[in-house]
Amino acid sequence: MDRNSGFSNYLIKAASTNQEFAKRVGGIREVDVQNALSLLVYSLASGVFLGFIMSFITALPSYGWLLIVMFLEPKNFKSESPKSFYIALILYSIAKYLFYPPRSIKAVATVSFPYNLMIIPVVTVILAFVFTKMYFKGKLPSSFAAFTFLWVIDSLITNVFYSPFMIK
Repeated sequence: MDRNSGFSNYLIKAASTNQEFAKRVGGIREVDVQNALSLLVYSLASGVFLGFIMSFITALPSYGWLLIVMFLEPKNFKSESPKSFYIALILYSIAKYLFYPPRSIKAVATVSFPYNLMIIPVVTVILAFVFTKMYFKGKLPSSFAAFTFLWVIDSLITNVFYSPFMIK
């Protein structure tokens, strides 16, 4: 037999022309659907969890700045000051632009919009900023609370784009 015909690539465990046997092993069984759904749920949950962890790591410089403002209270920056929030936002935007997307998602680089790797980090931060301004109606209760709200919104939006590609 010719080894290039493809028959040597597969291990055949059973073969039959019996109609009852073919009916039992053919088609999609309930257990196949359950296995596929459990794998899908596990993959998406893992991707979302990893996405939040990676997003939090990106936000660490901003939280460091906000903690300095909260505990040391520099003259021009108070915890309620919008200046400290905007500085935290700038730090977060720079860190996100530099560190996103994760290396595991670089394969998406060949796909056009909406998976343009240079646009997504910028767009998600802008959308999160707009939602934060709308939610707080322009008045920030504290920079830490406003930035945390912004980070959560940004992480959710970012996960919509990236989490399907985090776990393969």
